[in-house]
Amino acid sequence: MNNFYKTIKMFIKWNKLVTVCFVVCSLTEVPILILELIFTKKFVESLQINFNIFDNSVVLDQLFKLILVVFSSGIISSCRALCQTHLEEISLLKKDEIILSKTLKLSIIKLDSPEIKSMRENASRLELHVLLEEWVFFICDVIKIICLVSIILWYEMYVVVTIVLCFSILQLFVRKNIATKIENIQRQQVSSIRYVKYLFSLLIGKENVQEIRLLKCKNYLVNKMTQVTIDYQNKIQSKIIKSEIMNSYLQLFSLIVNIIVIIVLALSIIGGHSSASLFILLYQIITSLFGLNVSFSSHFYNATQCNIKYSDFNKYIQLDEIEFEEKQVLNETSLEIDLKDISFMYPDSQIKAVDNINLNIRPGEKIALVGENGSGKSTIVKLIMGLYKPNEGTIKWFENKEELDQKYIFGYIRVVFQDFSKLLRTIRENVGMGDKRKIADNIQIEKALQKATFDKFKEMEQLETLIGPEFGGQDLSGGEWQKLAVSRAYLSEGGILIYDEATSAMDPESELKAFQSFIELSGKKTAIFVTHRLSMTKYVDKIAVVENGKIVEYGTQKELLDLNKKYASMYRAQLSLYSD
Repeated sequence: MNNFYKTIKMFIKWNKLVTVCFVVCSLTEVPILILELIFTKKFVESLQINFNIFDNSVVLDQLFKLILVVFSSGIISSCRALCQTHLEEISLLKKDEIILSKTLKLSIIKLDSPEIKSMRENASRLELHVLLEEWVFFICDVIKIICLVSIILWYEMYVVVTIVLCFSILQLFVRKNIATKIENIQRQQVSSIRYVKYLFSLLIGKENVQEIRLLKCKNYLVNKMTQVTIDYQNKIQSKIIKSEIMNSYLQLFSLIVNIIVIIVLALSIIGGHSSASLFILLYQIITSLFGLNVSFSSHFYNATQCNIKYSDFNKYIQLDEIEFEEKQVLNETSLEIDLKDISFMYPDSQIKAVDNINLNIRPGEKIALVGENGSGKSTIVKLIMGLYKPNEGTIKWFENKEELDQKYIFGYIRVVFQDFSKLLRTIRENVGMGDKRKIADNIQIEKALQKATFDKFKEMEQLETLIGPEFGGQDLSGGEWQKLAVSRAYLSEGGILIYDEATSAMDPESELKAFQSFIELSGKKTAIFVTHRLSMTKYVDKIAVVENGKIVEYGTQKELLDLNKKYASMYRAQLSLYSD
């Protein structure tokens, strides 16, 4: 019930009028049912007195009241259905907003975790409107049953009440047990479903199709996908078959109980010499009770499943978040960054990705992080940006020698990743995401494109060009996409500029221009470059050589070449690639 209270509070917050209307319409069915029974009894009694309907005003009056009650029931049902439709639309949108909002506030480490991904999938399975509806219907059925049982007790049909209540409790117990087992199977299979979705996207993805065809592995991947799907369906089907068998037994048992109750009722009426109208009333009540038992147990079954889903939903939205706030910064803002004894280990790993890093980056200083793949360069950058939290040590950021709270750091950062985002929208929107305040400023967007040497669409009238063939737009090469991503950095403002292999997809000439432009753009800003191109490091103030998660060398290019160790070896190796 606690989940129901929380859900109904959410719906009242989202749309109080529709929510209250839905609940009221649902609850109104209770008095409507009672009135229908009462007027049916009175109509039958009036017929016993006078069989000629059209010559008796009392009979006509009772018939009119009965018709009015039935008509009112239809109107109320229609209103409730309209409210249900509206609540469904609201809940689907709001649930996705809640899950998305929570996801965007989680740490990158959590987002990469298979466990968290499964939790998010389970949270997405919840349909809040169904939880609300099933509990409201269940409560209405309980009230109806109480009212009907009270009427039977009024006529001292204790045996009938005992049989009906015992059967209802048995139904609830069985349905809850079935619902829990099926829902637990579905929860456990979330990772399998995610794997199937991954294989499907792999098979249809444009970037994968050519390799899959050349390697002739389409059938292999399709078979894997099919096998996982069949295994999942078999497990679910097994439980469903068992539940349907149990339901068949319950229906048979219900039929037997119904017959027994009617016989008991008939004998009681005959033995007490009661009127035909009373028999019809009690017969209607008994019939309604058995119909309600089916509805009652079905809503309880669905509510049980929804409760389990709500628990998964609530578990996900209660996860710890990264605290951050956007802060407006000025162009001239420059930060100092101080890393002391920083160590970091990825979950489920026994090796430190970053080990005992000490690094001080002065305001306006430009440094390059170099090293082999997997050495820890990108991890250090993510720690500096506040995307990861170190397991050991401290990271501090200073603005004009005043320490900043970590939650404001995102507002100071301009970054271009190697794995940048491709927004399948217009040129304007792709660039404008760098600073949404300037998305309508043609001049600023044009300048950003020019700085990134993105000449293909530099005319202002072409800023509305849709890119990405998936939605009928124009396709771009890898280098062009990268230039577009770089232009976002030129549009935004911030005290820290970070380029994580930002030019890897460009040709050598464009890469050199872009790197020189980065240096120019940074001006007096603090800038960090992660690069494999050691020829570019001559433009920075300091170079940090990273190996096995440690900074093994640090200094200017001249100092490191004179040191004649790791950096010098890497530099000579790259230089030999361009010499005869």
